[in-house]
Amino acid sequence: MTLESSLFAIAGILVAVGLIAIRLLFRNRFVAVPWAAMEFLQEAYRKHQSRIRWRDTLLMATRIFALIACGYTFSRPYWTSSHPEEVQQELWIFDNSQSMRLSTLNSTLLDVAKNKATKSLETLADTCRVAVIPFIDSTEIQPELRLKSEVHSALDAIELTNSPGDIRELWLRVERLRNLNSIQLRFDRIRFFTDLQNTMWGTDRSIESLQDFVRTCSVPVELIRVDHTQSSNTGASNLFVSDLKTTEKYVVPGMTVRVNATIEWQNELGKASQLSSRPDTETSRPTPSKSVQIRMIVDDVEVVSKTLELLPNEPQMTELLFTVDETLTSIESPFLSLRVEIEPSDSAIDQLAYDNVGHLMIPLNDPALILFVDQYGDREDVSRQRIGETYALRHLLNPKTRNLSSSVSPFRFEYLRHEQLDDRLLAEARLIVIAGVSGPTSESVERLRNFVQRGGVLVIIAGGEFDPKEWQNVAWKDGDGILPSRLEPIPYGVSLDQDPQAASPFFIEFSTVDD
Repeated sequence: MTLESSLFAIAGILVAVGLIAIRLLFRNRFVAVPWAAMEFLQEAYRKHQSRIRWRDTLLMATRIFALIACGYTFSRPYWTSSHPEEVQQELWIFDNSQSMRLSTLNSTLLDVAKNKATKSLETLADTCRVAVIPFIDSTEIQPELRLKSEVHSALDAIELTNSPGDIRELWLRVERLRNLNSIQLRFDRIRFFTDLQNTMWGTDRSIESLQDFVRTCSVPVELIRVDHTQSSNTGASNLFVSDLKTTEKYVVPGMTVRVNATIEWQNELGKASQLSSRPDTETSRPTPSKSVQIRMIVDDVEVVSKTLELLPNEPQMTELLFTVDETLTSIESPFLSLRVEIEPSDSAIDQLAYDNVGHLMIPLNDPALILFVDQYGDREDVSRQRIGETYALRHLLNPKTRNLSSSVSPFRFEYLRHEQLDDRLLAEARLIVIAGVSGPTSESVERLRNFVQRGGVLVIIAGGEFDPKEWQNVAWKDGDGILPSRLEPIPYGVSLDQDPQAASPFFIEFSTVDD
């Protein structure tokens, strides 16, 4: 038995000893005087002397026991086992690889992992012991078991590295630590704080090594993932380029390019105030907007600079226009390197500067040559109703008719008749559209076949003077020509010229002519 405060027990014993001493010192002493009348009383006393002695002894013992019991009661005694109680021990591993350097609102992912570990300490018992080791450690020093109050110093000692981690090497190192002949390295749980980066965990070798370790390890292994959403910062505010895109597949010199940039300001305090404020109160005021300077740079040349007013938690898209002039095409590169940079007027609203830049690569080509071949070609006369079958498609691809900001088209057009096709034009063309032509010649079929074999795109559209018999006889060639399939000699339906009341004309099925 163990006493938490032995002074009370000692005091109880001393009082009991004092009580015995008082009784012995101050007991009644008398002188025997012979007296005939007392002989009968002495005889009666002798009969009851034994009973009286036992009564006094029991009364004295009861008093002594009561005093000693009171002293032990105030000493708060408790019983302890002869075997020492086993203390829970855990091994904590912290990922300090290069990926944990990611900064999130003035803190790295390693800082987020340390904050999560600090919260985990609060759930442990006071007698628990924790050993802390880094993921990447060339020294392999035997870890030291620490009390909860001593773990913080071990966390501060872990530093980031510039090396990638290897899961297999980590498990081998942990296994070597567990196999040491020391009872101090008996772990009841292993916790690994990591960002679970795909380059480290996304391989079959890493997954197999983890499965093998868990299978052979007798203690539970807990993977604790950390990411930037778990940052303990309050009132986070960040300004960033959330989207950057253009509708142009490629650009040509002299063309005006439209770029749509989406800028966003995320403000947690502003979001909270919006949720808690009431419109009917005088104190509810909208969060003021902030000015943001936007710069667009193409191949190290600043082409656009403007100011934008932003409200918190409301993404705003702005349009940026620039012209591909000679200063941008002087560098011999098949791409234009474009980036958009933003800078707030108040640096306090942007706690993360890494996402203040958006990048975009746009292919730079010469205008693609498109040949339009129909029954009229350069002899087309709209005033005399001599309109070729490619008229509508030509106007659809013309930027002037599309009311675009750019007066330069990414296409270069040549409008001609079928007999004007030659090898020079076919060598430069990317696309050839033939519509309304009565029938090709054998020479033109051979040229067009070579054009398609070189990777060119050929579109054949009926209408106008199109003669299916002529096309079948000259362009089919038992499947070796330029027709995708055999043509029937009788066309389906009637044209509007033959029946102006017809309301079901045929249209091109564009899904069948995709490149």
